[in-house]
Amino acid sequence: MPPPHSVDRTGPAQRRPIVCLFAGEESGDRLGAALMRAIRAQAGSSIDLQGVGGREMAAEGLHSLVQSQEFAAIGFGILARAPALWRYVQDVTRAVVAAQPDVFVVIDSPELTHQVARRVRKRAPSISIVNYVSPSVWAWRPGRARKMRAYVDHVLALLPFEPEVHARLGGPPCSYVGHPAIERLAELRPDAQETARRMSDPPLLLVLPGSRSGEIRRMLGVFGEAIELLHGRGERFELALPTLPQLAGTVTKQTRAWRVQPRILVDPGEHRLGFRSARAARYGS
Repeated sequence: MPPPHSVDRTGPAQRRPIVCLFAGEESGDRLGAALMRAIRAQAGSSIDLQGVGGREMAAEGLHSLVQSQEFAAIGFGILARAPALWRYVQDVTRAVVAAQPDVFVVIDSPELTHQVARRVRKRAPSISIVNYVSPSVWAWRPGRARKMRAYVDHVLALLPFEPEVHARLGGPPCSYVGHPAIERLAELRPDAQETARRMSDPPLLLVLPGSRSGEIRRMLGVFGEAIELLHGRGERFELALPTLPQLAGTVTKQTRAWRVQPRILVDPGEHRLGFRSARAARYGS
């Protein structure tokens, strides 16, 4: 007997297994690209990778099912963009159902990706659905875990305690697959020169307002007020602000009045250098 939500691929019309992936923002795009590399390492070219993602997943050869105009749109501006996002959810759902993948992987951003997962399960219950990156049900809204059982067949967790949490809360089966940062320890650890910069004065401080335009609009004013307070107390420091290319203009405009001007970091290599050299960071969400 086939497992639940499996698709019968027997018969004359055999084809390559299809894995469909859906990432809704930049962080999910990075995770999706790494997952694609891992799938290919295991299965080679025998797997057809389709779905919706960003630049990194496209660079890995993802066959795009929908143009992701709303990529990275989820955030504090979601209500203002609700009509466009609703159409986007419908477009992605239709594309996934039409593709009839063997498995559909929704990656992080549960506010968006789980909307699509629920609709795919309703319209095509034979498609297996995997959630890569568990929602933080251990921190807030624990009832989400049990609700996920209706439309998620398996969760791939980044944190080692999450499988036990899902079992305790009645969530879907869950496997710990490791955090991607572990694979990047060598590039995240400072060398001697970067360690010296970290300990030197004036200290380098990182400002991390997030990767979503709504987060940035909401948080940069608060950060600016905090920087003004520090400067007014006579503190001396340098600032660096990692961001994405498409958000650099917004960040530059919104930080123009800051007493201490941040160095805007766009290149991923600059991001890593900033993290290795900074003495402290402030993250907002």
